[in-house]
Amino acid sequence: MSRSLFGAWGAGLPQESFARAVAAAALLGVTRDGPPPLVAARSLGAAAGEVAVLRVEHLVAMLSAIAGGGAALPPAAEFVAAWDAFSACRLQGRDAGRALLRLEIEPLPGADRPPVVPDVLWLFGLLLGSGADLASSAYLRLDGRQRPISWGWPLRVAVLGDAPAGDLAAALAASRWPDLLRLVAADEECELLLLPDDLRHGLARVLQSARRLRAACVLVLGGAGTAGERILPLVGALRSEVLGGGVGIAAVERERQGEYVDSLLARLAADMPLDVALQRALPAAQDGAAGEPALLVASRRLAAAARLTAAAQRLARQVDRLLPPERPLLATPAVPPASRGGGPPDNEAAALARSLTASATRSSWASDAGDAIELARLRRALEGRLGARLLPAADGAGDAGGTAGEQRRLNCSVIDVSDAARPLRVEDRLASDRAYLIDFDIGLPRATAASAPEVFPSGLLPPSDAGHWLDLFFVPLVRSASGRLHTPQQGRLFLPPEGDSPPCRLSFRTHGVRDEYRARILIAHETRVLQTLILSSPLAGTAGRLSLTVENRVAASFDPSPTAQPFDAAIVVNHAASGQAGFTTVVGSEVSFREPLGIDRLVSEVKALLSAEASFTAARGSLDDPALLQLFDALARYGRSLLKALPEPLQGRVPAGARIQIVEARAGAWLPVEILYAAALPQAAAPLCPNARAALLGAGSHEQCAHRDDRDVHCPLRFWGLNCVIERQPEMAAPSGADYTLSLPQPGDERLDVLRSVLVGASKRVRAQDLGDPGGIVDAVRQVATRARTVRDWAEWEQAVAADSPSLLLLLPHSQEDPAHPGISGLEIGGVLLTRPELESSYVAGPAAAAPVVLLLGCSTQLSEVPFLNFVEAFKRERAALVIGTLATIRGRRAVAFVGELLAGLKAAAGSEQTFGEVFLATRRRLLAGGDGFALSLTAYGDVGWRL
Repeated sequence: MSRSLFGAWGAGLPQESFARAVAAAALLGVTRDGPPPLVAARSLGAAAGEVAVLRVEHLVAMLSAIAGGGAALPPAAEFVAAWDAFSACRLQGRDAGRALLRLEIEPLPGADRPPVVPDVLWLFGLLLGSGADLASSAYLRLDGRQRPISWGWPLRVAVLGDAPAGDLAAALAASRWPDLLRLVAADEECELLLLPDDLRHGLARVLQSARRLRAACVLVLGGAGTAGERILPLVGALRSEVLGGGVGIAAVERERQGEYVDSLLARLAADMPLDVALQRALPAAQDGAAGEPALLVASRRLAAAARLTAAAQRLARQVDRLLPPERPLLATPAVPPASRGGGPPDNEAAALARSLTASATRSSWASDAGDAIELARLRRALEGRLGARLLPAADGAGDAGGTAGEQRRLNCSVIDVSDAARPLRVEDRLASDRAYLIDFDIGLPRATAASAPEVFPSGLLPPSDAGHWLDLFFVPLVRSASGRLHTPQQGRLFLPPEGDSPPCRLSFRTHGVRDEYRARILIAHETRVLQTLILSSPLAGTAGRLSLTVENRVAASFDPSPTAQPFDAAIVVNHAASGQAGFTTVVGSEVSFREPLGIDRLVSEVKALLSAEASFTAARGSLDDPALLQLFDALARYGRSLLKALPEPLQGRVPAGARIQIVEARAGAWLPVEILYAAALPQAAAPLCPNARAALLGAGSHEQCAHRDDRDVHCPLRFWGLNCVIERQPEMAAPSGADYTLSLPQPGDERLDVLRSVLVGASKRVRAQDLGDPGGIVDAVRQVATRARTVRDWAEWEQAVAADSPSLLLLLPHSQEDPAHPGISGLEIGGVLLTRPELESSYVAGPAAAAPVVLLLGCSTQLSEVPFLNFVEAFKRERAALVIGTLATIRGRRAVAFVGELLAGLKAAAGSEQTFGEVFLATRRRLLAGGDGFALSLTAYGDVGWRL
């Protein structure tokens, strides 16, 4: 783009005057309906702060008018005068030498790009590089999905790249501001993620990362390196891949990048806004002023949160919560200072906090980095007091749709009330045969409470300015001397949009418990389990202390899921370290726990039955086939046995058509909920209900059937898996701080365009007639998909994911152990094996699409003999929205039938209010109605609330 697009408008003006005219036009608009530009500019300037909003739509309207002749446009000279008036009025009563003018460029609303739109790089160059001293800085505002911004001092800085990245990291390690930065690994959350390459190559680096990166701002130091019209699409892809608030681009020679970052740190430490600091640091790293201006594409939240003043205010609030005034409500044994982590005394931290709060309130900061160093010093003091690293508080905690307080987590304080006259706060561990009160809250960690190691996933909650009521279930996992499990309890906890929640108080006893006390804590909203934790404490005679650990981050994601419907029941499946199965159930307001002996044998028999049926070469042909009736009879007996072994509230309390959530709290902790049988067993050799097929196909009502409770007939809809929408969440606890992303429905983006692009890969064992011949799987895909592609091996698969960003991944692999590495399983397609450690997000999600659905149809791809190498969990971890897995080997012709039925159902439901869970249930019913017992082996993992 150049001035030629403006035609004769402003043609006689020098470049610096033309820049002022364009800025005024973008600020005021070009309509004749309002006041003259000069009048509007004076009025706006009198009320303006340091940010002026320039709207691209105003420039598009002006360019469209120019293209149409431009007769109605005021002359450019009027806009030059208007900008000068705006600047003069804005500076009245201010120190002109210190006042900043930051230009916030607001892009076009919506996704459609008009024929004429200003080029971003050209516009930045005009506004900042024309020699007009027009403004201190400019940034392009792109809010997108709102995420809290974590920004604190010292800044956590990561570098991603090859050898030059190592050089940059070495330069930063020798920075003249060692107190202001802390170098971290690229896969850790940070304030600044530095990419020494240009924009295109930097994006390629990020896409190669095994984990989704998290940074408040990505700084591309090699410049844009591409044409202006390609900048925003590439920035958009980078912002979608890195969870954060913005992308900065500065063209700096490689050997001077360390110098530039050093200069940037110094300016940020002097309370300079990020956009201004990016721009003013450039002269130190560019020869002359002819280089590209710094380009920042960021949310308004990042632009505000990255200032030293804002960081100080957030830290001051943390201090208030973490170092509350002492309240001698309870008699507490004296604790020597050494036992509290050896940090500085509270009065030193409190003094620092008072000074900090005063400076933050006045917004008075020195021109050097001294205040930022004090900020870093205070954080270290707090970390010493707490004995743990303190992450920066997040800005934007209270916004609907954001993650409400990234620092908030479950805390608990325990009080020994065995002697009612002298209650004592528990500082270390529990003891046997004692009575306790326990206060739970969700808030910032405190030195006086045990805190969960991970934040509470409040982003899962629907948006609300008023807060949310949560159900908290406390389920003891211990037995009394008589062998009875201790009684579970329930309380309610109110979580405000920001700040700490009021406490929820419960009570428990340790009578009859030896060695260790353990209890499961479930936090739920409308029966949807959000987080499960374990409270544990050694009793007398063993090492350790009272602690909270997170079992399962059911949806540990920055993306909210407000579209989720409430569940009728939730089951947390957990196996103890000894292998003993345990089940915690929530039905309405009742919570129960049971550890039934021998249940693993029942589960093994179910797997064997399903495998035997699925290994049959073709469907049985009819629903009343004797072999299917025999399978129904056996599964009903096992399903009924399993249901009776589970906590009593599940028996007779779960209605037909219910929504059930299954949370697997440990790898390998699996329960075949789909075959639980919700009625009395039929008589031996009972025939099929005459209305069964019609009910499965939706032509009849199971609820109104005269034989619904008739024990003289078999009814398949008595199995939960054929009469309930079941959502499974796999075990997803990330060890050692590893990151992953669970893709969930979110406001305005709760639909999956599943049939947009389908990628197909198959084992060499799959017959050609089942795959590519007419009537095969590929034929079924092409009948409904907009685009379909088949690949020969994993190398082509990865290339296709990167190139096409497919919305549906259809895999028919063979699962086997890696011959070279016993104990490691893999999936084979085209004769090539991909092992579980090799499966990365590059095999699952491309750069330009929402998370895909994965159909993983092969040889026992859901339940590996090595539980922690479960491939369903693996695909879910690597950004799949949903994963359909098989409990047993699937034969080729039966895979064709299932794929055809499911895709047809997905196409029919597109644009409707049906969810994926409802379509999946209907597909399983149709298959079974046609006599295909393989339908009983299919399960879905992930949020089934996605719409199509």
